[in-house]
Amino acid sequence: MKKVLSTISILLVILILFSSCASPYAISIGHDGFYVGLLPSVAIGIRSDKNEFNIDDITLDFSFGDDNGDIIDYIQIGGISAEKCPVVCIALYFYNAKYIDYISTRFANYKEIEGWHFVKEITPEDYEENYKVQYNYWGRTKYDHTEALTIPKETLELTTGYVCFGVYAIAYIPSENTYKICMGSEKGLKYENLTSGKVRIHNAGKGLSSTDVPR
Repeated sequence: MKKVLSTISILLVILILFSSCASPYAISIGHDGFYVGLLPSVAIGIRSDKNEFNIDDITLDFSFGDDNGDIIDYIQIGGISAEKCPVVCIALYFYNAKYIDYISTRFANYKEIEGWHFVKEITPEDYEENYKVQYNYWGRTKYDHTEALTIPKETLELTTGYVCFGVYAIAYIPSENTYKICMGSEKGLKYENLTSGKVRIHNAGKGLSSTDVPR
């Protein structure tokens, strides 16, 4: 009898622990769970207490940063006589996943990329000071910075697909007078256009490639 009661007590404790870990959010990405392997160059968390939105007001809480807030000062492009290309800012974007391959492109103006919606830029100094992230053994991620951002309805081009939120360091290439993404990360949110101007966002954030794009 004592063994049965002991087993029941253990099961109750496990159930309580699991119920306490359940997320109260309809969308919660990048805040819980364990990282396997290298940490991302930029960690991104997304939360919302609902998953259906008016298409003109798809507003969620976005958190981002890295474990020490440091970014590289410049990148080197070229062979033996490599050119030093300074990092000018951290830029935030929303874009439909079908445009994700533009990450490897060089741009005349990083604020005007085809299919990408520029949100804002952050100076390297501000980023290093205010955008740190802490990880712990329980799979929780603590962000110093969180802000509410609205996903532009223009990025939801298909009936269903992925919209990406990207945080990237932008480097300037003096010899070409162009810009290039030199580091960063993105999270993809699966969306579903409903009737009557409504959109459902699915709790399925991940890094994406062009192979993830519905054709």
